Amino acid sequence: MKKTRLVMIVALLVSVFAAGCGNSSSSSSEPTIVIGETEPLSGPLAVYGVPQNNSIKLAVKHINERGGIDVGGKKHRIELVSLDDQFNPTTALSNIKKMVEHEKIQFLVGFMSGSSVMPAFPYIKENKLPTLVGVAPDKAITATNNPYVFHVRPPSDFTGLTSGRFIGEELNVKTMAVVGTTAQGFFKDLIEGVQQGLQSTGGSITTVQGFKVGDQDITAQLTAAIATKPDAIYVGADVESAAFVYKQAKELGYKGRLLGFNGGSKAQFEKIVSADVLEGIYDMIPAEINPSDHSINGPYAQTFLDKYKAEYNVEAPPSTGYGYDLMNILAAAIEQAGTTDADAVVKALNEMPVPKEHMTMKWIPVEGKMFDKNNQAYVPNASFVWTGGDKKVHKEMNSPVQEYSEGLAKIRNASK
Repeated sequence: MKKTRLVMIVALLVSVFAAGCGNSSSSSSEPTIVIGETEPLSGPLAVYGVPQNNSIKLAVKHINERGGIDVGGKKHRIELVSLDDQFNPTTALSNIKKMVEHEKIQFLVGFMSGSSVMPAFPYIKENKLPTLVGVAPDKAITATNNPYVFHVRPPSDFTGLTSGRFIGEELNVKTMAVVGTTAQGFFKDLIEGVQQGLQSTGGSITTVQGFKVGDQDITAQLTAAIATKPDAIYVGADVESAAFVYKQAKELGYKGRLLGFNGGSKAQFEKIVSADVLEGIYDMIPAEINPSDHSINGPYAQTFLDKYKAEYNVEAPPSTGYGYDLMNILAAAIEQAGTTDADAVVKALNEMPVPKEHMTMKWIPVEGKMFDKNNQAYVPNASFVWTGGDKKVHKEMNSPVQEYSEGLAKIRNASK
């Protein structure tokens, strides 16, 4: 009797173990799509890299909670591999190679700057790695012809051109000094766009003063800018750098307009400056997520903001919409392709309309498509103004999408 009972117990344990192994095997064999991401998760530009990483992770979580990506009638979960490149191009390329060769990623997302992604262009093309670039504002990303690279943030000179016209026509600025991080790749394009737009209204730039990312004392550059007696000073820089510029401009007694291309949230600015310093400053950027006014945003903006706050216990910075949306755009393209084959997904990205669901940003279709013929996506440009401690929407600016797209195509075709 005891022997029979022992045999039954052993048999039961074996069956339970086998069932457990069966479930584990089923789970491990569940179809997955491996996506790689490289960002500055540490260093001076982690202020942008960490929020973009957070938004991408949140999108992956939500897509998986919805059952994953439907590939030819079978659901696939996303596995995300995220690495820190510290805003170092060599590290970024090393990260990409590591993820392709060891993690077997099928798609690539992220990036803070063209200087991080562009050295990898030959490797991306050689390995047929569909890549969606997020918050990086560099024009060269899409001006350089790489069929596997898609850019969701509008280039800085697109915003610069719109801003220059707005500054001259709406703010009646005739002379303007520029202070910013001139070593960053996007800056040259930004200023060329601003100058072109301002000159079209009869205005001019009096001087361009540069400093490095991470610099905290910009008084010398500001003193030189103020000496030209401009109607306004335009600040093209990351959030933390811009905060120091605004603070020191006020300390130097500058009374003219302060304008910027900065982005950033109230919490990010107020780590360095008080609300009274920011009062009246204009920020002219793509129409990113605004917590108090969604008229310039997509239908999913408030839901995203609520879920981001619940997940990370911090307000979502405005630029986080790029990371969240690009993951949903990629998921929609894979579903449209019905396969994870790289060329089929690239074809789907080229042909797909703007997704109808889960978009936080107000994407502008070009000829009915998500991306133009340059693999570039667009959102409207908007002006914001700091009022009473909050950055509020001033107005959506007239953004010349078709005009810009045609000009970009000429440059891209010349790079073939």
